[in-house]
Amino acid sequence: MFLLNGLRYVRWEIPTGRMDKSVIRKLTAATFLLVLTTASQTHAGAWEVGIEAYERGDYAAASGALRKAAQEGNAEAQYTLGLLCAKGLGVAKEPAQAAAWYRKAAEQGNTAAQVELGRSYASGSGVPQDYEQAVHWYAKASAQGDPAAQSGLAEMYEEGHGVPRDHAKAAQLWNKAATQGDAAAQRSIAQMYEAGNGVKPDAAHAARLYRKAADQGDVAAQLKLASAYAGGAGVVRSYVNAAMWFRKAAEQGEAVAQYKLGVMYGMGQGVPKDFVQAYKWLALAATNGEQRAGAARDAMVGRMNVRQLAEAQKQAREWKPTERPAH
Repeated sequence: MFLLNGLRYVRWEIPTGRMDKSVIRKLTAATFLLVLTTASQTHAGAWEVGIEAYERGDYAAASGALRKAAQEGNAEAQYTLGLLCAKGLGVAKEPAQAAAWYRKAAEQGNTAAQVELGRSYASGSGVPQDYEQAVHWYAKASAQGDPAAQSGLAEMYEEGHGVPRDHAKAAQLWNKAATQGDAAAQRSIAQMYEAGNGVKPDAAHAARLYRKAADQGDVAAQLKLASAYAGGAGVVRSYVNAAMWFRKAAEQGEAVAQYKLGVMYGMGQGVPKDFVQAYKWLALAATNGEQRAGAARDAMVGRMNVRQLAEAQKQAREWKPTERPAH
């Protein structure tokens, strides 16, 4: 055996004279196995090169290597190349190409690709909108226990898209995803317990689920939990806790939370009374589209001196939101 240009070759020493058929079969099998091994190593190499480039942010290099592996049938490469096409990273943004690569990977059983293909059909991104196809692909990934697929399928049942509307089935699926720690599912099933939609109403259980999602940084759950503490819904009323959770959502740029926190600072409810902080949060809420905030901000001006107003405006200008966690 010897190497040539990095590839593995075999030089067989063939004895002269008549060769036994069993020897021929063994040599043929060995040669075939070697070819498969070499192809597999080349296949894995392209995937590894591509994913390393992807992880360091060199998307142009990643797309080239991943395309090679994807064309050779690597499902992970097909899925990842689909993501690059969907986001326009290293390649032109092409939703149709993204969906095509998702399909290739999904047909090989890749659950992440099945989820993305389901989302593509649900939204009509890169393919004609088709709720039945969305349900089909969500169901495949859901059967493998994928929480994102369970959530997607739950939404289909909740809205009656591609399947008959079934709130109880939606709740069952969201429960499965929530049990796996999926924050969006925890928030969704909490809303169902809060409203008694598909499940027996249970404000306390809803609050516990909101807390689980809020602890993961889910901004909508933080807002819901803050409101629960402010109103005493399923928890002991606590303006201190309400202000804390409004702040967490406000710091991520949630306009309603910014408005609520500004009001609490203006009243000294759950936090020390602070007109500078009140104005800052109300100004931010108004900028972010909360309609009630503009009038409340302007009303605050009459309660402030010039120095306080200047400081509040400075803080509002310099404020930057914290990054929202990906779920």
